[in-house]
Amino acid sequence: MLAMLFLTLRLLGIRDARCYAASVLWMPVASGVLLANVSIPLALALALMWRYRDRVREPGVALGLAVSAKLLLWPMLVWTLVTRRVATTLWALVVGASVTFVAWAAIGFDGIGGYTDLLRRLSDIQSENSYSIVGMAATLGLPDAVGQALTVLVGGGLLIACVMLARRGDETRSFTCAVAATLALSPIVWLHYLVLLLVPLAIARPRFSAIWLLPILLWTSPRPGYAEGVLTFLPALVALILLALLLVRPAPKPRIATAEAA
Repeated sequence: MLAMLFLTLRLLGIRDARCYAASVLWMPVASGVLLANVSIPLALALALMWRYRDRVREPGVALGLAVSAKLLLWPMLVWTLVTRRVATTLWALVVGASVTFVAWAAIGFDGIGGYTDLLRRLSDIQSENSYSIVGMAATLGLPDAVGQALTVLVGGGLLIACVMLARRGDETRSFTCAVAATLALSPIVWLHYLVLLLVPLAIARPRFSAIWLLPILLWTSPRPGYAEGVLTFLPALVALILLALLLVRPAPKPRIATAEAA
């Protein structure tokens, strides 16, 4: 997991050793390493997508495998479409569908009929105890319908921003919004999911700065598992601040009149 983490940063052009050290201190990274789950490999897939974005097969295969492993990354298909990477999108769909088919075939398609119902029940049980928008709404005592509506509103807004920025030719910020949408639209969010934010951070801030240390605040969360009380909102707050810093551009400096112009 650590090797994949460092490879992710290397693919994104990170050469500053302090960035590597800071990433290891992230609570989501520590959780991903200790639990050996799929979050860090998904971040690696996103890094491959970005590094080879001007090709077809490499990013298509990476995205297809990622979506097959974790459906929450489907908003990245929106990014490939709106940036006019239709061939990449088709490769991702073919690879994702093929891998999923082979995986089901290996177990004789046992349980495929009830799989969607299983996902629905899992979401009903886990979402309110996670760090998702649904979980935050439940912490405030709001009905499930409100949490689900907010999920669609926030996630949909990020996807709209992804489309608008892509049309302006701003692929970096469009990519950032697509990654953020994967987290916003997921009914279940655990701390290790926030490893994905390492990718847009590395793209936009390849040199070490204070922003690299921001996710260290998540060590104050109760534990990598179930969310509790007010601390349920901390991961979203950290993610919001991080994304705001990545998406807001500094104002252009005023031009100084030259002696000739004067």
